[in-house]
Amino acid sequence: MTFLSSLLPGVRDLRTPFAVGALWVLAVTLLVYPSNEELRKFSVIESAEGVFAALPATVQISCLCFGVYLAGMLAHGLGVWLGQWLIARPVITRLNEDVGRLLGQENPRVTFLVQSAINARLRPISDVLASLVPAGFVMDEFDLASLRLNKENPEQYQQYDRVRAEGEFRLGVSMPLLAALLVVGFLLPPWPGAAVCILGFGAAIVILVQGLQHRRQADEYMASSIYFGHTSTPMFDALVESAKSELPPRPDRMPGQELAWFCDFLAARNSLDRYGEFLSKVGHPSKSRANLLGAAAPYMDKQTRRMMNQLFDLDEVSDAVARAGTDGTAGSGSKPVTVRSTDL
Repeated sequence: MTFLSSLLPGVRDLRTPFAVGALWVLAVTLLVYPSNEELRKFSVIESAEGVFAALPATVQISCLCFGVYLAGMLAHGLGVWLGQWLIARPVITRLNEDVGRLLGQENPRVTFLVQSAINARLRPISDVLASLVPAGFVMDEFDLASLRLNKENPEQYQQYDRVRAEGEFRLGVSMPLLAALLVVGFLLPPWPGAAVCILGFGAAIVILVQGLQHRRQADEYMASSIYFGHTSTPMFDALVESAKSELPPRPDRMPGQELAWFCDFLAARNSLDRYGEFLSKVGHPSKSRANLLGAAAPYMDKQTRRMMNQLFDLDEVSDAVARAGTDGTAGSGSKPVTVRSTDL
């Protein structure tokens, strides 16, 4: 059973690029087959065909399998990159608010479970940190959490990996399957060809939706594993342990000190620009929240304050840093500056 458990994840990871590559090779073969005789006129193709025909049958099969796998790996990687590029476009970003659930980009259940896990571990240390740390801080490292889950709870990991692989497989084969059926449709007479094209679009949509559903389910499995303590992420563990050892006891903490420490923690790991959305929780429109930014600025490291002013257009931080510099108390380890509500 242990041998099979260690073998299955590798087989699942091999299946997707091989299937994607086979479908793309099929589509390209069907597309160029009518002009096969014209292609043979090129000396390079004719020479390559002669060399390949001279190889033993086992070597030919091995070369074909490797070529199919390589094509699938490249096509699948290109598809993932293209999907991430499209999601990052402003138009798609605006559409995410309306169709995020359909595209699998937003899952309130996953966010709730992860945020609950964050609160459970950070509330005993700092209420401010528990309210500031975004769910994406943990969700971005689901892949790393799966490695630990495989060691701590193999049965839970097998369930997660099976659903994840099924989703990845469906998302990977949907587009090349559509391409292959479209090529077949164009090669057939008009009416049968149109029927095949319609069938291809319908099949691709169904498989794509199933893939998105499996991916959402896999994220829910991982979020529940984190919620019940079966696994965690390296960055979140580092945050919890550092907060325990570096933050002063609760009675000795000054206003803004916990926020400043969190900003320094992210800046030291080059993640301030990635998880900076937490600053919206301490900015507008509340005047008291704006005061928290001003109170935190004197405790921040110089480099952290400089990065915040470069990355985020926050007047509160800029004003607080300017006042701190005027009073001569800026810099790491300096005494806090008293920030009055009338100053903000």
